[in-house]
Amino acid sequence: MYDDKDDFLNIIEKVKLADILIFSTPIYLFQIFSLMKIFIERYHSRGKSTIGTVTQSHLIFHDFEYDLGTKPFVSIIVSDNIERITTENVNSYFDTFSKFMDAPRVGNIIKNGSIMFENSNIISQRVIDTIFNYLEIAGRELVKIGHISRKTESKINVSILPIPSLLFNIMKRTRIGKLKILEKIN
Repeated sequence: MYDDKDDFLNIIEKVKLADILIFSTPIYLFQIFSLMKIFIERYHSRGKSTIGTVTQSHLIFHDFEYDLGTKPFVSIIVSDNIERITTENVNSYFDTFSKFMDAPRVGNIIKNGSIMFENSNIISQRVIDTIFNYLEIAGRELVKIGHISRKTESKINVSILPIPSLLFNIMKRTRIGKLKILEKIN
């Protein structure tokens, strides 16, 4: 094991004391960031893989440290790409993770098109301020009620495209539309 070569055991002790975990990952190539994946694999390799268990979701899995594995968590998934499909794989991963670990997913923040936040020609400051305002509300909800409300999640996860999704999808299918979109984001 690597436990004597880094500070992972110290991190695990802090995780055991936590009320809620936040798993935050950027998407570079349709997957969880490699360091997050390594952390999660080490985090859940603390059990005995030769011993089976049945989760509360009625799934068969290997043994894991219950006080580590069942922590409620928030997932934060961020991608520069504006296409929603970019984050679907990681979102599905956290759904599966929740079921196999008996860990309630108490919040799910997905922000596509994060690169647009740097370009005020594409996204208005009002939209940015609204999203940040709802992120603050999400933090308060986590403290007060232990989860992020669906309303707050939907306000955070709103598309930041300056045009309706339907129009955007039509534009992508035309030569002129593609050029316009690429002109704006480049």
